[in-house]
Amino acid sequence: MLERGWTALREGQAARALEEAESHARRFPAGALAPEREALGVAARCQLSPATGRAQLAAFARAHPRSPALARVRVACQSPARAP
Repeated sequence: MLERGWTALREGQAARALEEAESHARRFPAGALAPEREALGVAARCQLSPATGRAQLAAFARAHPRSPALARVRVACQSPARAP
């Protein structure tokens, strides 16, 4: 699900990426990949609503400062027309 979400984001389908993140959250609410899922959701929201996404990026960075996905999310939030 998450890989499909990142692929959708790369292809400019932010709404589909967000759907994948939300589907993953329903299926695995306390899963080990929750931070990766959250990163995908934030990146998708940056594409859909930049102001909301940037606010969520700040919260994600505070909650997961060492996340390998943080750089990927930052790139997505800097470039709403294109995601990593």
